[in-house]
Amino acid sequence: MRQTLIRFVPGEFWSVESADNVLFLGAGFAALPFVLFSLCWLLQTLRVRKLSVTDLPLALILLVIMSGLVVVVQSLPSAVEGLPVRGYGLMICLGVLFASWNASRRARSVGWDPKVVMDIAIWILLFGIIGGRVFYICRYSNRVLAGRQGIDAVWAAVNLADGGLVLYGGVILGAVVFLVFCHRHRLTPLLMADIVMPSVFIGLAFGRLGCFMNGCCFGDRCDLPWAATFPRSSATFDALVANGLLDTTASTTFAIHPTQIYSAINAGILAIITATYFRYRSRDGEVLMLGMIVYPVTRFVLEILRGDEPYAIITTAQWVNMLLLVSGIAYGLWLSRQPKVLTPRIPFPIPTATTASPGVVKSL
Repeated sequence: MRQTLIRFVPGEFWSVESADNVLFLGAGFAALPFVLFSLCWLLQTLRVRKLSVTDLPLALILLVIMSGLVVVVQSLPSAVEGLPVRGYGLMICLGVLFASWNASRRARSVGWDPKVVMDIAIWILLFGIIGGRVFYICRYSNRVLAGRQGIDAVWAAVNLADGGLVLYGGVILGAVVFLVFCHRHRLTPLLMADIVMPSVFIGLAFGRLGCFMNGCCFGDRCDLPWAATFPRSSATFDALVANGLLDTTASTTFAIHPTQIYSAINAGILAIITATYFRYRSRDGEVLMLGMIVYPVTRFVLEILRGDEPYAIITTAQWVNMLLLVSGIAYGLWLSRQPKVLTPRIPFPIPTATTASPGVVKSL
């Protein structure tokens, strides 16, 4: 478990130290990711087209963010441990990046502009996090808001540093945003769903790795060689103590199933299966159907090994998965009656400079 991976600390600009499995970096490293992103954006822009006045605001925003991070970290008091980079948050970010990149490649294969996928990914990410957090607070309000009032309660509700997202809450609100986006941009929802579905599982795989690093979504008792234990500072330890299953004087939890790793492997396999099936589908929407039927079954089985709802005969997630499975079967029956037609492939516009009008950009 690695809840905190890196801390950007005041002091020397490029200092590097390590203590208690945490890497302490100087303030200069805080701006490094934005520098790399800016360079990649600049190279991509120059490769596709010339820079224009409309690109200046983005460049200025990136410059302000980089400068602000350095100033903030450098001005922290020496007693402050610095700005942390949590393992959970990092895995979520990496999941979004890889999932978006993967979906954009699939969009290109059917003639769609990859930028459309990147746009919808940002909106789904934003509202998916909101939905997942709201669902988590409703489900575990006694864990999040216990003994807190006023500002402390508000901060506990929005603080994602310690984890706390429920997949289905994010899926529900993300689906609403997805439909609204497709309607406003006149996109075929079923084709977009097929494009996005494998990437959803990619993002889920990274998210479950983040859960393991944070200690949430843990499993039940386990005697297998790969069983995991979590230290006193973990979410697993606190939850087991709160459920009366662990003594407060213990140094670690008892051995439990690393269900987060199981779930990550499951999501990775489903990503490969759905991405492969995308090439052989006969109708738009079939990849979505496959995901809606297969995932609830695997998640229902994995939920049996979970230990975060120890007194529930059927957990909340299992009820939701049964509903999703029934919906997937009903949707599959409806889809099977539709004609086997795929959305025609239309090449997306590729900006190219013309020799007839120097400085003018046309779209093919």
